[in-house]
Amino acid sequence: MNEPKNSLRDSGPGTVDFKRYILRMIGIILAPRRSFTRLNVNPDYWFPILFVVIAFIGLRLIMLPEVYEHYSSAEFHDWYMEVRGISDEAARKDISQMISSAPFMIFLEAPFTVLAGTAGIALLLLMIGRFGYKRKMPFKSVFSMVAWASIISGFPMLLNIPLKLVNHQWFLPTNLSLILTPELVGGYFNRFIAIVDIFLIWQVWLLSVGLSVIYEVSIQRTVSAVGTMFVFLGVLNALFTGS
Repeated sequence: MNEPKNSLRDSGPGTVDFKRYILRMIGIILAPRRSFTRLNVNPDYWFPILFVVIAFIGLRLIMLPEVYEHYSSAEFHDWYMEVRGISDEAARKDISQMISSAPFMIFLEAPFTVLAGTAGIALLLLMIGRFGYKRKMPFKSVFSMVAWASIISGFPMLLNIPLKLVNHQWFLPTNLSLILTPELVGGYFNRFIAIVDIFLIWQVWLLSVGLSVIYEVSIQRTVSAVGTMFVFLGVLNALFTGS
């Protein structure tokens, strides 16, 4: 079978046409249904995974001074010593090792977090498709769709990098927690709304469009399913983080 003219391909053996992947990223943003339809014909996922991993590493490296400051604080030292039930000297030794290994941990954490998160969402959507839409699709198709829809999550990381370079206390406000503080809405609800920002809503929309294309169901059904899934995950996150 001939490959569709609109599909993205490497320009030749051993070469990668980054321009085509950039165009696909733009297509995911501006015309998601058409782009996901093309992606469903020839699934691929390495570029969006790499994009988010690089953004993740870049932001975390810029934030290292904040990490060092946090680890070096007396509050963290006392908390760590109490939680671990160890002596002051042992706590200082452990924290010193944590500080020295922090840059290396970033390079291990980034690919694991991105790949595990993408795979986890893909598995949940596969279950929705299998039991909700009564269709069985290849994991690669759903994983590729999730990877490209999740490329949006790299944008706030990249946008925060120049802000952090100017002032480490600056950040891009993209959620309601900036306005609805814990004093106004309570700690639990504040942790919940802190997760819900404009980029996550955008990602939910893209996942809904992609799921609609793959399983050939209405966008209304997929928005409902994906939205419910993320609300559930947000509630769990708010329950098990913070105090």
